[in-house]
Amino acid sequence: MTVKNAYEKFMELKESYCDKSTCEYYAQNLGFFFDYLELLIGIPFEKIEVDDMRPNEMQHYIKYLRNKPKYENHPFKIGNSKKGSLKNSTIRIYTRAVRVFLNFLNNDLDCEIEFKKPRLPSNDSRLQLPLYDHEVQLVDELFSNSTENGLRNLCMIHLMLDAGLRSEEVIALRVKNICFDKDYILIEDSKNHKSRIVPLAWNLRIYIRGYLEYRIYSPDDHLLLKCKENIPINYNVMKQLFSRLRTKTGIDRLHPHLLRHTFAVSYLIGGGNLEFLRDMLGHSDYTTTRDYVKMANQYRMMDADVYQLDDIFFRHVK
Repeated sequence: MTVKNAYEKFMELKESYCDKSTCEYYAQNLGFFFDYLELLIGIPFEKIEVDDMRPNEMQHYIKYLRNKPKYENHPFKIGNSKKGSLKNSTIRIYTRAVRVFLNFLNNDLDCEIEFKKPRLPSNDSRLQLPLYDHEVQLVDELFSNSTENGLRNLCMIHLMLDAGLRSEEVIALRVKNICFDKDYILIEDSKNHKSRIVPLAWNLRIYIRGYLEYRIYSPDDHLLLKCKENIPINYNVMKQLFSRLRTKTGIDRLHPHLLRHTFAVSYLIGGGNLEFLRDMLGHSDYTTTRDYVKMANQYRMMDADVYQLDDIFFRHVK
């Protein structure tokens, strides 16, 4: 069997139960691995047989990545950004997809090669600091809550900051998902096709109410629209917004996921429990959610001025 045939079977399986962004992750990162195989074996990817790979191929691939120039063949060439090598955390992301693919070859396709589990480089990802209260004030002060555009941007930001939504969940949100009567937000068919509810914070309720006053809508309409176009926002709108925010506030670490990260840390600092947080974030297990506990404990001990969530999140705390 060719690697290409195996890849097609692998993606067919993933597309049957994974969401679009997860499938795109596998396609992109396995593409890097297949480029490496072409370079190593010297024949087109379509002609490479699974048997052409070695049992310790993953370890050789990791070695190749450690010597690969940073941003090689990247479409954006900024200053001296091409200098240096890939970070260990980047290599770990690249190889995670390959490891899943090779396990699929062994377990699902009964490949005769027993691929060896590689030793990964240590994780060198930087500590992601949550937003402080004064930093959130800097962001909020950039927008007027008396204009449609200002309210839309405040909704976009605080849906992640005060409800812990992912950026793609904010984009997909519809008017009917906001339940003002029961004080919650319904996130439908999100990552891994799961749905969940999150309490509706008071300030977020005010922003959404004010924003909706600017238009006639039906429950099935997308909540957030492009200015003057009356069509749903996309990721480019969000990307451009955060680019402007970084420039105007000077907060270089500001990006969509930092808001969700701040929500999680702030919830734990406020006394929230891990089980509720896992449910609100939509995590499948505790592996990712536990990462927030150590940071929350450290900031609680320092009595740091981390952004505080609405009291609605702590009604269950005795």
